[in-house]
Amino acid sequence: MFKNNKYKSWHDNIISNAQSRVLKGYKEIHHILPKSLGGSNDKSNLVELSAREHFLVHLLLCKFTVGKAKSKMFFALNAMMTLNNRGMRKFKYSSRTFEKVRKQCAKYLKGNKYNFGRIPSKQTRLKISQANKGRKVSDETKIKMSLANKGKVLSEEVKQKIANSLKGKNSFWFGKKHTQETKDKMSKKAKGRKNALGMKHTENAKQRMSKSKLGNKHTLGMICINKDNKTKMIYKNELQNYLNLGFIKGKIKRTQQELRSN
Repeated sequence: MFKNNKYKSWHDNIISNAQSRVLKGYKEIHHILPKSLGGSNDKSNLVELSAREHFLVHLLLCKFTVGKAKSKMFFALNAMMTLNNRGMRKFKYSSRTFEKVRKQCAKYLKGNKYNFGRIPSKQTRLKISQANKGRKVSDETKIKMSLANKGKVLSEEVKQKIANSLKGKNSFWFGKKHTQETKDKMSKKAKGRKNALGMKHTENAKQRMSKSKLGNKHTLGMICINKDNKTKMIYKNELQNYLNLGFIKGKIKRTQQELRSN
């Protein structure tokens, strides 16, 4: 994992000097043996460094590690250089150093089969879910995301992949149904919604909607029936069975006043 060279000596000297002093002012906690290489959070494995020293030891770690450990140290250094930690770190690095680190990370990522086709366990997915629960995105971040995606056009190949991933058994919603509680929540949320209340689509919008639904396989060959003030869609060959149950052909039409009262 490690090889003895001048870079390791420099690294060890920085750590040794830091352990024998009391650092005042701004400081950062460093794992002497990085956690990704098996290091722990024990006090004996922690040392206080200045921002500059912290950057230097991570840079040196890339120069005396070998194999998988070396790739991990490059990724750690890349994270340190690209994540500003709320602007707390004061060190600066040259464009040459930045380029070298980025190229090295790209090299290690090429042909990486470690996560290829890997599905997270239920426990991991639960942890991710709990970590994101209640997490709110700021308005500033929303604007940044919107600007980043504005004008972005997906290729036909990507569109087809997305479409295929949502079809049939591949769909995340396949075989699932909303609970009555969820339905009630959705209904309550939609009641009195003023976004489209009293509004009408323009002729241009109607034509676009009509064109987009041409060849729609979800409702192709289906007709509307109603009973007890509720509309239902069925296939034509099922019509007689529903008529025998008291259904009426056609959908219920409501006025704007009725929609408001509901």
